[in-house]
Amino acid sequence: MKKTTPKASPENSINVKEISDGVYINLNRISTDETEFEKAIEKSFKEIEDADKDKNQDQKGKLK
Repeated sequence: MKKTTPKASPENSINVKEISDGVYINLNRISTDETEFEKAIEKSFKEIEDADKDKNQDQKGKLK
């Protein structure tokens, strides 16, 4: 598999951190309120999990 690098300019990459191989997070805060920020992060991960579940169910349905 070809390894890719983000095509961000150096000034934009200052606020980006690689947390895993090829997985980057934006360090700019969504909000200054820590509680609101944490809720936004949790919501984001839940949406990703829900999308993955839907995708897996669709794939299982196609295999039958």
